Amino acid sequence: MNSSPKVSVIIINYNYGAFIKEALESALHQTYQDFEIIVIDDGSTDNSRFVIESVIREHTDKIKYHYQNNQGLSAARNKGIALSSGELIAFLDADDIWLPEKLHIQAPIFDKFPEVGVCCTDFINFIQNNEMGSFFVSLKEIRNLKYEIPLNNDYVLEMILKENFVGAMTVVLRKSIVDQIGQFNEKLKVCEDYDYWLRCALVAKFLVINTPLVRRRIHGSNVTGNYLIIAQYLEKTLTNFYANNHAYLKENGFITNIKEALANNQYMLGDLQFEKGYYFQPMKSYWKAFFYNLTFYNFIVFLGFVLRKLLRIISFGLISRKNLLSKWKFN
Repeated sequence: MNSSPKVSVIIINYNYGAFIKEALESALHQTYQDFEIIVIDDGSTDNSRFVIESVIREHTDKIKYHYQNNQGLSAARNKGIALSSGELIAFLDADDIWLPEKLHIQAPIFDKFPEVGVCCTDFINFIQNNEMGSFFVSLKEIRNLKYEIPLNNDYVLEMILKENFVGAMTVVLRKSIVDQIGQFNEKLKVCEDYDYWLRCALVAKFLVINTPLVRRRIHGSNVTGNYLIIAQYLEKTLTNFYANNHAYLKENGFITNIKEALANNQYMLGDLQFEKGYYFQPMKSYWKAFFYNLTFYNFIVFLGFVLRKLLRIISFGLISRKNLLSKWKFN
């Protein structure tokens, strides 16, 4: 194996024996070949080891395999980074698929733009053989996101606080970024990637490629499937980021942005709680959203959410969410 490949591809696996071979083959069949693959098997109890080792036998010069007791996604990624020897780090989850030209397009970006520290791309969600469309097309809050050029830190931070546009399985980053911001936060079981991109935005320029180079598989075992849990961890992620970087955020004018992000997350959490059949918790979340961002505009937003839910409650289900969404501006 080349002692110093350009790219270290880190694949995290946990009981994805049904998918890991396809993920591995999508990496192995890249048109760009200056890479190593590091598979971190995070305590799988299915047939993952058998599948992985069957692929390794045919590609012993490309793949490193490390099995560990289950420690979570952040710890697995950190282990992969620790074992890597490449100048660039790329992430691929064991249930996702890279298109063949992904590294061929992304790796040269870092030579062409030495100031760029992180490169991400669009991706396609799919269920079995049915594609669900481009992720970037679905973005609502940042439709004016700039593509194909180096983006300054402040611009990236502003955009990513509005909406997370970074898919972890699309990312290639300089390993030197890890030296600057440290490892993934192992206390976060969810949103650990969002936390990492926020921290990257403090020190690195991004380049976003407006071409889908990954197929992201949607299935019942996806970690991101429970959006209620995601919303709860997102609050923790944002409040930690706010506390740890308050001086920078204040100095660079981002206090309003992060307050808006915290408020929007609470509105989303309240909606999710309501759809789960809870009534008290959503009102508490909406109230919290209002106090996160004490502005007149947010007060109007707060009233919109509360009144809409009250109408649905007193209508005993006669007024549906769909009908209300056609009349109200706010989700």
